[in-house]
Amino acid sequence: MLFNIGYSEESRVRVCVTGVDSGTQSLPGLKQILIKLHQEGRIHQVLDLQYCQELDEMGFSVLLIANRLCRNSGGSFILVGVNESMRNCIKKYQLERVLVIEDS
Repeated sequence: MLFNIGYSEESRVRVCVTGVDSGTQSLPGLKQILIKLHQEGRIHQVLDLQYCQELDEMGFSVLLIANRLCRNSGGSFILVGVNESMRNCIKKYQLERVLVIEDS
């Protein structure tokens, strides 16, 4: 995966997944980026998945870890650009109770 990280004045950081390679070898990279941002005090994170077609169990695990870190620090973790296939998986596993999804 290729990532683009943008910072806003509101102390919110937006991580955009701009390219996806096959397999899950890049998921640890995404996990490391999200954890590092949290350690830097960026507890309000937006993850843009518009270029990501699907997520497997490992991908959802990364999302849940980032969500837990941000929420436990009084921050927020928001997903945007989630396609219909990912939304269906999120609903199937009842993750909409935990994850915040916005349209833009």
